[in-house]
Amino acid sequence: MTSHSKTSGALEAAYSRMSLDDLLRLEAQKDSLGHSARQALAIELRKRRPDIVALAVAEAILATAIASAEKVEQEFCAKAAEARKFKDADFQGIVTEFVYLFLHLCDRDAFVAITDPQERGSFLDSIFNHVFRFGTTLLMTEGHPMPAFTRREEKSEPRIVIVKNGMDDLNERQKEYAPLPLFAAQDASLSGTVFWEFGKHIVTICSPYEGGPSLKFKADLLACAAYKDLIPVFTKMHEPPRNTGGFFHRLFNRGR
Repeated sequence: MTSHSKTSGALEAAYSRMSLDDLLRLEAQKDSLGHSARQALAIELRKRRPDIVALAVAEAILATAIASAEKVEQEFCAKAAEARKFKDADFQGIVTEFVYLFLHLCDRDAFVAITDPQERGSFLDSIFNHVFRFGTTLLMTEGHPMPAFTRREEKSEPRIVIVKNGMDDLNERQKEYAPLPLFAAQDASLSGTVFWEFGKHIVTICSPYEGGPSLKFKADLLACAAYKDLIPVFTKMHEPPRNTGGFFHRLFNRGR
């Protein structure tokens, strides 16, 4: 074995033991690395591509959920008789409902993008784990300086205290949304669509505040707009040229 091969092998072994965060930090400084180091880093990053994509998707899901919740809150503040903001727990609840929706949409696209069930399951688990890690460690906004997902106690009859971590209803939402169409057919009622049912959950959280009857429709519009913003991130799941676009790409590019 040549000295170059030994060096490359040692570098690849060293990089294989590094965390993804450390690898990405090193990648940002790759210009300062030698040729062998850059080559070994590129090989390791290709191996880690699924987790890198999962990280990007997770960041986008949580960031978009928080931004969407802010827009819902701003809608209320604009109409309130006096300046006020949502309680932290209610803001968390809105963020979480958006996260549930976006994870569900991501799940739908993954069935098109990743045909192998085991690979798809591992990929979606990775996204969930990243979302949960960010949501339990990073602060949401200046107005709500706390993580999106925190340990909460909810009282239920008869005198039972349920401890939740902020993501406990994900499976329930998946069961609820899975059989539903995203949008209504032309001239059909919006009732029974994913976005309609999502809007109902937002209205439930916001019911103690001044909102008006149009809130659910506005929440649906915000979700649809955020959904379109997430498409460029979700399409990272597709390995070109094998798949040039998945569920989202087809949905919003019909007739073009």
